Order: sequence, then structure tokens, then C-alpha cells
Amino acid sequence: MRKTVLKLAVPTVAALGLIGGVMAPAATAAPAPKSYPLATFDGTMDGGGMHGVATKLNANTYQLDNNDGDSDPNNNYSGVYLKQDSLQDKPVSDVTLHFSYVGDVSGGSPRFSIPLGDSIHRYLFVDAASNPGSKTVELTDTTWVSTYTWSGTFGEFKAKNADAAVHGTAFIIADQPGIVTISNIYLGARAAGK
Repeated sequence: MRKTVLKLAVPTVAALGLIGGVMAPAATAAPAPKSYPLATFDGTMDGGGMHGVATKLNANTYQLDNNDGDSDPNNNYSGVYLKQDSLQDKPVSDVTLHFSYVGDVSGGSPRFSIPLGDSIHRYLFVDAASNPGSKTVELTDTTWVSTYTWSGTFGEFKAKNADAAVHGTAFIIADQPGIVTISNIYLGARAAGK
């Protein structure tokens, strides 16, 4: 697995460490898309020779272009994140995430990165690498997820980490060469009792 360190030039987002995970096919229907206050980030904001461009195409569709023309596949990234931390301090078991994609998929990219803030796991990753045929990434009990030190289903993660909560800004990132378009983005918390 490859590790990308990302610094966003946004006051609410600190330096974030990223790696890829994999996802098993999900059997549930995706939640209806909802308009959230999303913002883009990309490597050109870093100023450190990183590249990548995130472009908003419409209210719920973004193009993440990481073709920078050089031979280094590890110096580009782009993505979207919640402008307001509506998931902050929510139990991970209550988090609902979904996006659809078309385009280049490789190396655990594109993926959700959910900050957990604990010293063992730090981030929960939900990616498209193992399910390219579905063209969706969503979080269900059977979804394959990973952290820096563990991988398994989301149901297994919840059973072993009952007190896990979101501590930071959840985001979607593409950090491999290519162009991917993401849409039908849903980032939210499950309503009580659902």
C-alpha cells in the first residue's frame, strides 16, 4: 500500500495521512443523493510540487484529474470534503457514505477517508479497488474497509470498535494517475433508529 500525506489549505482540515483499502460488493440500494456543502482540494494547493485538479461539474458531480504529465505516480491527488463537519463526533456505526464513479480506478483510489482520531486506527478507508464493476462506493456492514493496521468488513470493525467516532473531516480522495468523475455523493449520519 502507498501512503500519501495530504495538507489541505483549509482551516478546518489538518494534515491527513492516507492509504488505500478495498471494498466488497454491497447489496443495498444507495441513499438518494443529497446536496451537501462540499468543497474541493487538490495538490496544486500544497505548493510542494504536488499536482492534481478537482473541478466541480454541477451540484453533486466532481471531476478529479490527476494526470500531471510526469513519470511519478505518487505526486498527485485531488478530492472533495464536507465544508461543515456534520459528522464530527458521530459514532462510526451511524455514518452513511456513498458515491458513484466513472473513470480510472487503481491503488485504492478513489476512496472515502474517515478520520477516527485514535492512536490505533486513525483513519477508516472505504475504497473502490476491489469492486470496479459496481461503480459505487458505500458503507454497509459487508463493505470491506481498512485502517493503517487492520482490514475486514465494516460489521467486524464496528463489533471490535464499538466506541469509534468521527474526529475530523471526512473526505473523498483520488491519489493515483488518471481522471475519475464522482457523483451521487452522500455524506451523512443515519437517523436514530434506522
